[in-house]
Amino acid sequence: NKEYLKETVKVFKDVGISVSIFVDPIEEMVEAAAETGTDRIELYTEAYASEFGFDKEKAIEPYFKAAVKAREVGLGLNAGHDLDLNNLAYFNQHIPGLLEVSIGHALISDALYLGLEETIKRYLAALKENTAALKAFRKGAPAVTPQNPTGDIAAFFLDYVRILF
Repeated sequence: NKEYLKETVKVFKDVGISVSIFVDPIEEMVEAAAETGTDRIELYTEAYASEFGFDKEKAIEPYFKAAVKAREVGLGLNAGHDLDLNNLAYFNQHIPGLLEVSIGHALISDALYLGLEETIKRYLAALKENTAALKAFRKGAPAVTPQNPTGDIAAFFLDYVRILF
């Protein structure tokens, strides 16, 4: 599968399309993804979300290790699946180099009860930078967009919401 992924990634990159590969939070998978030439990985966060209510430190540990490995091998880092208002802030605070999160399903579900404006405010609050150490770690991360050269995930999310609505 790695050779197939290398060929496919090259096809997209040859025409200027950025590529991200969905992976589990396993350091070897992160290294293998880097070998394909992809720009980013997206960590599959279902296991984190499932474990979060029982033991959040245990839940975050493999994601932290995978994030550090992604940084070591030069990959941008996204995450998604089952991230919501209950677990997103903790994830964001503990995952260095996080550039983007996929939260569309949870956001729309919450908006049915809270309204879209209030929901967006709450998600933006969950995505704010919370420690100087994480800010410093993220400062060297690739830019998310030309309008967001610092890679600030909250700014990116706001830009994304503006595009959608």
